[in-house]
Amino acid sequence: MDSQIRRGYAARRGHCTVGPEQDRFFYNPICDFSDVAPNGELSQSIRGDIAMAVDWAEQVPSFHLLSPTLRRHLLHRFCLMFVTIEHGLFTAQMPAHDNVWFLSDRTCLVRHVEAIPEEIKLHLTPKTTKAQELLYPLTSLLIDEIAQPLRKLRPTPEEIAALKVLMLMSRLPFLRTRVKSITITENAREHFDQLMT
Repeated sequence: MDSQIRRGYAARRGHCTVGPEQDRFFYNPICDFSDVAPNGELSQSIRGDIAMAVDWAEQVPSFHLLSPTLRRHLLHRFCLMFVTIEHGLFTAQMPAHDNVWFLSDRTCLVRHVEAIPEEIKLHLTPKTTKAQELLYPLTSLLIDEIAQPLRKLRPTPEEIAALKVLMLMSRLPFLRTRVKSITITENAREHFDQLMT
């Protein structure tokens, strides 16, 4: 499911993703720093990734049986986690660099602008440098806590899919206390109760 959604998304972005060899790549088979620029507008970059997260969630069996209110609540939480994992996987596939977090549109977040690859440094402007400096704490957290462990662990597609399902349907105190007040079908309630136990 992941590779199918990624291929469709990459095709919409104009990236060539044909062939079985490219299934191991996330978004773009070019695993180098060419045409990578520091990100100047984070919200623009992740808008498509959020749409991909929604597409992914809608393919999870029984998700459509939940009420619109419950689906919306789960998606609000899930989209950020999904995008973080996807970008972490993309960063882990790229050449290892301790100061760069890659985004799916071939932009990046950097920490320590003086210690990044020259190919990326060429694209820095005073405006993007300032924006990157404001994001240093977040970028450091993403690199150290997400990308580096993913690079070491090299999770399989099945492990990633399982992680995403757990993130989508994880136990929430909000859901425990409010599920009775949310209108869902009896069939969906059974599925929900199974997921929560």
